Amino acid sequence: MRIPDERALEPGGGHRAAPARSRSGGLTDQVVGLQRSAGNAAVVQLIRENRSVQRDPTGTVDDTEFQKNVSAGDWSKGIGFLTGLDDTAVVATVSKLKPGDREKLRQAAHSASSARLIRVLDGVAGKSVKVSQGEQVGGNTFGIRGAYSWQITPDSIVVNVGMQFKPDAGVTVPSGAWFGYIRSTWNHYSAVNQADPTQKKQIVFNPYEGAGHVIQVTNGEGRANAGHYYVGDSRAAQSVPHEFGHLIGLEDEYERDAADFQRVTDAPAPATAAPVEQAQAAARGLREALHAKESFFEKHKTAEHRRMGMVNAVLAANNIVPDYQRAENALTHQVAKQYQSLFSVELSADVMAQVDSDDKDISDWREQLVGSFQYTTTSIMGDMSDHSHPVEPRHVRAFAACVQQALGGTWAPSMDH
Repeated sequence: MRIPDERALEPGGGHRAAPARSRSGGLTDQVVGLQRSAGNAAVVQLIRENRSVQRDPTGTVDDTEFQKNVSAGDWSKGIGFLTGLDDTAVVATVSKLKPGDREKLRQAAHSASSARLIRVLDGVAGKSVKVSQGEQVGGNTFGIRGAYSWQITPDSIVVNVGMQFKPDAGVTVPSGAWFGYIRSTWNHYSAVNQADPTQKKQIVFNPYEGAGHVIQVTNGEGRANAGHYYVGDSRAAQSVPHEFGHLIGLEDEYERDAADFQRVTDAPAPATAAPVEQAQAAARGLREALHAKESFFEKHKTAEHRRMGMVNAVLAANNIVPDYQRAENALTHQVAKQYQSLFSVELSADVMAQVDSDDKDISDWREQLVGSFQYTTTSIMGDMSDHSHPVEPRHVRAFAACVQQALGGTWAPSMDH
């Protein structure tokens, strides 16, 4: 059984800073000495550039005065304290506060136009993301609707995804099992600071029951999609995590044309060594069948079925049995390659243009045919067969980018747990 179709048809690490201490030869003497030698402007610039002016050997932050400032509502002084900390220490310190206090500090940072603190505090406060895009899979066009929120914590980036289940009458939703499948499949990556690999943030996906994606739940076994799950789905351990990928905005990686395959996976479509002559002959036969003229008095669906019959005859003559991605092989890939080369159009585009009705029998034939000539990965977003590594770094790259957005530098995903 192939991966279900999940869509709807388109219409902490690092050093922690320490506060200034009044002791002989300590930070106060260093700052005073710097003021005397270079002036106050140099000290202010040093702090703005986040150099190490508030550190001690323990690597911890004494935030007693900061907490007093927060309790007193003195947000300006609170921002002043945070300015002397590095990003990691800011996250650790601010994460201890109540959400309301974090928000007031964030607003104060914006008022003070402190660009560094704005990006860090915005990350701690969290952001909501919506993704909307279309994709062509197996000769049909679908829509992707992703939505989630993310938040930086001292040890992780937490990605919250609300799933609002709408069970049919008498149906009990096995949300605990489904969430377990999602977490066990997806929660194996960290975002790693490329300049200092000891600095990591686990990428934690947190599906929860609540407002967000509306998902109908039905008894029995059916072909799941992003908005409809089945309690009796025997492949739920794969299909539910696959659908979850769409809830965070990922596209399918099955039944894609060569160029689209490379765009989605960052890798070229696999090469094929099948005979070129046979592939060209098949490609010409398919082109002729698809473009069989429609007579003036002929109903369009009648012409479609005639074209379908002619295509089926070409396939049979070349021993090609269409069967979605299961039928992909060296010959079908070579035929698709030669079709594009000969006619400057993808086979899938011609099929969609010449056999375009949405009737289920025609739509199913179209996908079964086109999928046989396209490319599929073995990842969770494709037709998962490699259960040891179903989630690839590309699938979580956006969340490493969120960490980078909040903490600066360059962060990349690494599978490490």
